[in-house]
Amino acid sequence: MTILKEETRKQNYWNNLKYLENVNNINNRFFLPKNTKPCISNILGTSISKGDSPNRNDLAITIAVELRKNGLNTEQVERKLKEWNFNNNPPLKESEIRSVLKSSEKTKSDGSLVYDYGCNHTNLVAFCIDPEDKNSCFYYKNNYSSSRKYNIDYVSLGWQRRLSLSQRYTLFFIIPYLEKRRGVKPGNKLFVSVRELSQISGIDKNRFKDILTKLAEYNLIEYTPGTSRKWDKKATEIRRLIKIRSP
Repeated sequence: MTILKEETRKQNYWNNLKYLENVNNINNRFFLPKNTKPCISNILGTSISKGDSPNRNDLAITIAVELRKNGLNTEQVERKLKEWNFNNNPPLKESEIRSVLKSSEKTKSDGSLVYDYGCNHTNLVAFCIDPEDKNSCFYYKNNYSSSRKYNIDYVSLGWQRRLSLSQRYTLFFIIPYLEKRRGVKPGNKLFVSVRELSQISGIDKNRFKDILTKLAEYNLIEYTPGTSRKWDKKATEIRRLIKIRSP
């Protein structure tokens, strides 16, 4: 019995390794944002035939919503959808792609997306690294693990006396608003452009680097600056560490 379990464990290890290698290749091919769910990458690398379940339309909107949550604009989402759709059998019609794009940008009154697809959604389970053990997926572990805790003593660090008005505004209003808008759980990574931060907040975009750098210095957020260079375009990464209570 022990031998069988060990063989199963080894087989799962090699299967997962192959899965992740495939995901990495797809990410590079499609230039996907860093925090894209691996199951979404798997969908993008799969040719879907008419009659398959989940169907092409359902998977198309799942892809579109995920990419929007990771900071891509409509034009970028459309380009990646069309690249994926080209290999489907047969491809979705142009009108169907337009309909998917329109649906994927619908928002609720609080600014969050109407459509959202968590790790347990039926559209994603078929493309999961291991539906029986989601902890084998790095994305699931990083974003949904119940063991992650907020255990920094912020008051003793004195951040409440040091933050400027714009820093407070960004931390307590802008970041939580973006979490809702993206459909991201509080404390998970956000991928956003400085231009979008400026449009939402009204703060000059040139000030955001200093604001986010200071918040990171106080251990209130994790922050990785993005770049606007065309050949190396990367969104700014933010993850708030401080727990913010709902009013």
